[in-house]
Amino acid sequence: MESSMLSMRILDVLNYVERKSDELSIPRIGRDDGIALYSILYMLTHGKSDFVAIDAGAGIGYSTIWLLAALENSYTKSRLYAIEWNRERFEILKEVLNAVPKNRTDVSTVYGDALKYVRSNFSENAIDFI
Repeated sequence: MESSMLSMRILDVLNYVERKSDELSIPRIGRDDGIALYSILYMLTHGKSDFVAIDAGAGIGYSTIWLLAALENSYTKSRLYAIEWNRERFEILKEVLNAVPKNRTDVSTVYGDALKYVRSNFSENAIDFI
């Protein structure tokens, strides 16, 4: 039941972010691409005890939600960093990610340049997916 409720909540947030992206003319991937992204990340987490993923240029969080859903459903202890340099988009990103329940994934929103952040905060091979 918990997984089903999580999936319903994520779907509600995805629908909201799709509408908001269209309203603000923010480019986003399509739902089919989101499902592909989810599937790839879900498979990459298989057999891992810890996983680090980064969404560089997260916008208002559409792709980030797909990544978060995959990490949550993989039952792997994970860290997800959503990095956005546009202040308006970053503020919406924070609200969106706060609306999604998280059980196994530690999510950090970062305002700034993704390349600078990654170079300053991660050693080589510390990131599993970007």
